Amino acid sequence: MIFVYVAAIATVVIGVTHSVLGERLIFPRLFRAENLPRLRGSVDFTRSILRWAWHLTSLAWFGFAYLLFLIAAGKTPGAIELSRIIAVVFGLTCIIAFATTRGRHVAWPLLALVALASWFGVR
Repeated sequence: MIFVYVAAIATVVIGVTHSVLGERLIFPRLFRAENLPRLRGSVDFTRSILRWAWHLTSLAWFGFAYLLFLIAAGKTPGAIELSRIIAVVFGLTCIIAFATTRGRHVAWPLLALVALASWFGVR
């Protein structure tokens, strides 16, 4: 089950990195833009929606990490099925990240690692 622990740890790293880099690199540039739409009449509301939508992705990944840790610890019934679902979700995320950025986004290799380690980590 060591590969499933690897997948769980990589998932946490992906989530933390996504949130931190979003705050440090993406949001400062994005929020300086003068043409942000006014959702519900407020640019502040738009900023809030963008920030939380961004971080909800990380939160979903933390949920996956928790499931992976449970699977690795043998505490979740149906571990093979759950691990396969996680592998498929991360595999699709990897494919989309790679395809939409032509491989320039740094996350796709880590997403692939999680997908593969989840798929092959349980028997």
